[in-house]
Amino acid sequence: LVCTFQGFALRSSQDLSLGSFSSRLFRDGRFPPKSLQNCFRNVGVMKILLIADPHIPVPPSHYGGAERIVALYAQEFQRLGHTVHLMAGPGSRSFGGRLVVHRAPSLAYPSRARRKIQFQLQSLWAAQDCDVVYSHGRFDYLQMLLVFDKPLMHRFANPIDQHQIDFAERRMRSRAMF
Repeated sequence: LVCTFQGFALRSSQDLSLGSFSSRLFRDGRFPPKSLQNCFRNVGVMKILLIADPHIPVPPSHYGGAERIVALYAQEFQRLGHTVHLMAGPGSRSFGGRLVVHRAPSLAYPSRARRKIQFQLQSLWAAQDCDVVYSHGRFDYLQMLLVFDKPLMHRFANPIDQHQIDFAERRMRSRAMF
């Protein structure tokens, strides 16, 4: 598990190997997109699943910073020769691979619970033949992928604390489904 947020990256106790790239702990500073591009440039052709929240399509037509970042990564990975699968909201476009559409829940609890379970199943199906998953969505929706040891990178758009990192590592070790 590689977590990135605002120029900071950390690795769980498990090692993530992507060909010649092995994740490292960058507590001193940076994990710039250029270094991520270099990592993916040197590993050969990969199948990459990008995950975005379902509220705004990828690429966005107007507002949507995170969705725009997902689209830029998808374009760059595609340019480097990788197969890019995308799991995003309605109105999103394919970047050469599969497009899996997932929908945002309403504010009602039953809708949120149903969408979370549905997302778990959809993400397992979407990731089944992928080499790595790069998520820009909600971390708590990735539990099934953590259980099945799918190489996973997650971008936190906001700072996280050690408590949240410890929680993620415990989930990975426990094999808990929900």
